[in-house]
Amino acid sequence: MSKANLVEQYWTGVASQLQIEAEVFSRLVEHNGERGRANELSLARLVTQLLPSQFEVGSGIVIDSFGNRSRQADLVIFDRGAQPQMLAQSTQMLFPVETVHMVIEVKTTLNANEVEDVAVKVEQLRLLRSSNLNYPKFALFAYDVAGSLAARAAEMDRLTEEKKADVICVLHPGLITDPGNPHRLGFVPLHEVDTDGNRISNVWQRTEDRKWVIKGSTRYPVGRFRPNARERYVFEPGRTLLLFAARLLDFLTPQGSAWLGNYLTNTAREVVPVSSIEP
Repeated sequence: MSKANLVEQYWTGVASQLQIEAEVFSRLVEHNGERGRANELSLARLVTQLLPSQFEVGSGIVIDSFGNRSRQADLVIFDRGAQPQMLAQSTQMLFPVETVHMVIEVKTTLNANEVEDVAVKVEQLRLLRSSNLNYPKFALFAYDVAGSLAARAAEMDRLTEEKKADVICVLHPGLITDPGNPHRLGFVPLHEVDTDGNRISNVWQRTEDRKWVIKGSTRYPVGRFRPNARERYVFEPGRTLLLFAARLLDFLTPQGSAWLGNYLTNTAREVVPVSSIEP
């Protein structure tokens, strides 16, 4: 078994655990705000474990020296050494834009209104002016979608570049910013495999009308590439999360040193571009 396959299997387990935590919070926590914060903290733990030691994860508002400010940010990845502690004396932290590398918006369930909300937050973050030309990236991470994944994907794919997040990830059933084209989105279905268990390039597993497919000990969600389409495909949240993590490291580490990408085969990077799907 290749190292790449071991890494993919590990991230399948991580994605399953993350989704299980979200489902447990949903059942146990009645207040939407508390449930959302619990999901933010789950993702924060994962991101913190992934990041190099010079980074830290907080929550608050990004500001610049001209009096501009971002909206409230769920997760802020900042330079641990450069963040002035005088701005961190309360639970509401203020982050000078010069110290921030990425903002992550976390959604429990992404609906059409929240797509627009994220677009506004992206636009406001990009209005900040940095004295050292360090401009934070914006990532959207959603655990699930309301309604059709294809409909939400089309809404986000149509956004102008000024309003589109640098990285978009919908864990369930599986949507990610295309690794081969950062200006478009891609569905993340499960590959068919050959007799040796290796992925077959651009050949996707289909299934009948059901919500889940069990393969081994893993439960995979089922979805469509178009609203109301007859064809249903098995999606792969584990690979979706792996591609999201690799993209974060690409942005946050010096060029060529993002180790996780070295464990991804070209086939593991394949997605189905949203813009290529016939209406």
